[in-house]
Amino acid sequence: MGPSEITEATDWQPHSVRGFLSGVVKKKLKLRIESRKDGRNRTYRIKAQTSS
Repeated sequence: MGPSEITEATDWQPHSVRGFLSGVVKKKLKLRIESRKDGRNRTYRIKAQTSS
């Protein structure tokens, strides 16, 4: 799911979506996020956790 889809679904501003992904998903939930850009579109994925 890309930021534009999240923006549409939540009615949030793009900077709020990026802040949520960075602040909540990445820092608080400690999930790894992969970001990929294809042309003008950016896609975010939550990476699987590896057991140590």
